[in-house]
Amino acid sequence: MRSAINISQSCVSSDNVDYYYDRYIVPTAGKVYWDGILTSVGKIRRDNPDRAPLLLIGGGFDLIADASMTKAIYEKQKRAASHTALKIFEDRSHFICIDAGWEEVANFALDWAVRQIPPITLHSTR
Repeated sequence: MRSAINISQSCVSSDNVDYYYDRYIVPTAGKVYWDGILTSVGKIRRDNPDRAPLLLIGGGFDLIADASMTKAIYEKQKRAASHTALKIFEDRSHFICIDAGWEEVANFALDWAVRQIPPITLHSTR
């Protein structure tokens, strides 16, 4: 079993833990992760009037970025002028985009993004 991250407690079957670890885990210094979250480099400014619509997606079984963290971010970001949405897939882990059935998540995100496209206004040149 791998110890860097407890994949076995996610939705990944114990038979696939080594495969997922070898394929997707990238060891990194904690500083890189926390700088992205805590510094202005990684911040999404809700006071930015030009901020694009934001969809926050989380997994109910995520043991790395718990759904409560995603919900807390949503509570701050929903005050922005642009649309902000939250979707927690209750039966998903941190590996939400590579777990079996990832297509459901991808389709949800794509459908949401398409709905954010403003209507095209055609002007007559006559």
